[in-house]
Amino acid sequence: MIGSDAATTCVIVCIVVEGVSISLGHIDTGTPALLKFMLEDAETAGVGEVYLAGGFNDDDHQSRAIVRDILNFLHNSSSAKLHIRMAAVLSANTDCRESDNVNVPRRQSLAMRFGPNSEPFPAKFPDKGPMLALRSSRFLTNHEHITKSRCCWAGDGSKSYIIESWPFELDSRTEVMFCQLVPTLPDEAILRLWSTSPDAEGPEFCDLIRKV
Repeated sequence: MIGSDAATTCVIVCIVVEGVSISLGHIDTGTPALLKFMLEDAETAGVGEVYLAGGFNDDDHQSRAIVRDILNFLHNSSSAKLHIRMAAVLSANTDCRESDNVNVPRRQSLAMRFGPNSEPFPAKFPDKGPMLALRSSRFLTNHEHITKSRCCWAGDGSKSYIIESWPFELDSRTEVMFCQLVPTLPDEAILRLWSTSPDAEGPEFCDLIRKV
């Protein structure tokens, strides 16, 4: 089985070449490079099946931009005949949460079993794989340059959290000090700093960031 979960504004793409391979990617940025690699077997075979899941109608339209980039690349950059078998994205993957009228994704995962007649299904992956901290470290270090502090506004702006000495340069001592600070931050600060959809994240998001 192959799959991914925790996709809010991100989109999970699965490309199946029957009898040859199944490739899957969790895409937020870097669409051309990743899809080019995933399409290699489809290019050789001349045909492939595409499944899309994740991404919803978020207020900042981040999912819409990602879906657009994926579809543009598949249409314009592949010589293979590609059949889109499922597109559970955007409006087809959006629910309105009754408690606060906020749009949230209906499903955040996609998995596929190996073998004939493979069908997609939702799944959870409690085991996040090896070297989670190293693979996830970009979430802690890829923000824009800030020379003095990072101000995190929570909700309607009624609260803010100041993080002194934000690591705007790659310096091991600074990064260590910053990472030591992360576990002490409140959930609201972590959500606003590292989530592209802070109002739609599951309860495990903040715990995962603290572990990383």
